[in-house]
Amino acid sequence: MTATMELAPVRLVTPSAAADRASPIVRLAGVVRTYREGGLSTPVLKGVSLTLSRGRLHMVLGASGSGKTTLLNLLGGIDRADAGDVVVDGLNLTTAPNRDVVRFRREQLGFIFQFYNLMPTLTARENVELALEHQPLAASARRARADEVLAAVGLQDFRDRFPGQLSGGEQQRVAVARALVRRPALLLCDEPTGNLDSESGQHVVMLIDTLRRESGTTAIVVTHNPALFSAPDRVLHIKDGVIDEACGHA
Repeated sequence: MTATMELAPVRLVTPSAAADRASPIVRLAGVVRTYREGGLSTPVLKGVSLTLSRGRLHMVLGASGSGKTTLLNLLGGIDRADAGDVVVDGLNLTTAPNRDVVRFRREQLGFIFQFYNLMPTLTARENVELALEHQPLAASARRARADEVLAAVGLQDFRDRFPGQLSGGEQQRVAVARALVRRPALLLCDEPTGNLDSESGQHVVMLIDTLRRESGTTAIVVTHNPALFSAPDRVLHIKDGVIDEACGHA
């Protein structure tokens, strides 16, 4: 049930593609995050500061428990820092009102998870369309955009299948399409190939990098696998909640 991996000649142009590439899309300054439970405090991020440039592929390496997923959740507005600034595309996610954070997530963010997170009762096309439900688009325009991005990931003939009728690699490619259909300024990927075999994982990596470059989207990928991407623009190492200062700017 595996579709042939062919990228369609589709240009997924985003608003950020025309932005000033010299301006950073991410700026973290003195970011601290500590989890508290049952009277115990566990520091996860310990004063992280870094700047990431627009339109590039950034890979964050770290062992389990190093703080890399917490970092991604802060950048995606899923979690908030206890101290410090988390500024993404000009919005300080530490201090911004909830309505602004929600708008940022709806309009500027794409998220690819390790375990796909597809709705099992929706088709591939409907799962992708779901990411556009809060955008001011007619139903026909949402469907057309979903079909465009599914074609770009090589699944134009699988758009009416349900997740249970797709292989793991095909499901993750639907998840890639869902994340990119909004044409986000920022794409966050949390171990995007961790639940795939090596061949399917390689296809997904190719998709993320190719479509990212075509769209001008900035991608941040957290992983424990240093060989995931052969030539990322920047590699950041995180250990015990601290970023390697030698790799902190890109």
